[in-house]
Amino acid sequence: MDNAIVAALIGALGSIIAAAFTATYGKGEALPRPQPQRRKLAVAVILIALIVGGSIAFVIYDGTYNRISQVLPERDGYRKIIYARLGVGFLLPNHWRVDDPSYRFGAGDIDLIRDYDPNAASISQGMKLRFLNVQENYVNNPEAEFGNMLQALLRIDPNAVALDTSLAGHAGKKFVYVQSGGARLGHLDRTWVHLTPRVKLEISSFT
Repeated sequence: MDNAIVAALIGALGSIIAAAFTATYGKGEALPRPQPQRRKLAVAVILIALIVGGSIAFVIYDGTYNRISQVLPERDGYRKIIYARLGVGFLLPNHWRVDDPSYRFGAGDIDLIRDYDPNAASISQGMKLRFLNVQENYVNNPEAEFGNMLQALLRIDPNAVALDTSLAGHAGKKFVYVQSGGARLGHLDRTWVHLTPRVKLEISSFT
């Protein structure tokens, strides 16, 4: 459920509780109210709840989900995956699965999984989305960060390369290399894109 809707429901519920409590105990009346007066009180409480809930939804809900959904094309065999809180959306093949409970808890990775290898009991192909901090010494020097990353990957694969790339107008680097996974080899693409001077998006894809 959208965060704005949740916030509006919480606000509305809080208004109902506060209004009911005030009406019952605010004036210290011990005698029960007449039936018409109770009805008026109920109507007033509902109106207050609607006003408060609607105001919260209006302030918080910025339409990000709908804007991203409208930009993404409709394509047979694909479905739209949208994370409005991050401003991220993409098309995912229908037979792929999304594994993102840690993200919905408030942080963590977003895993896009094609399938599990039944023989090795592991993921044979997939992608991972992560939002990472940019170290202080790399804030104004992304090329140094990219260069150091390539040097580290060359120790894993002497044929590793760093390619220029971009995502939604943000320049970045794609690192392509091969890494041993025991009995098998993993072919990996790791893309780094700086979204702000202090935040970068890492997209790792592997087969």
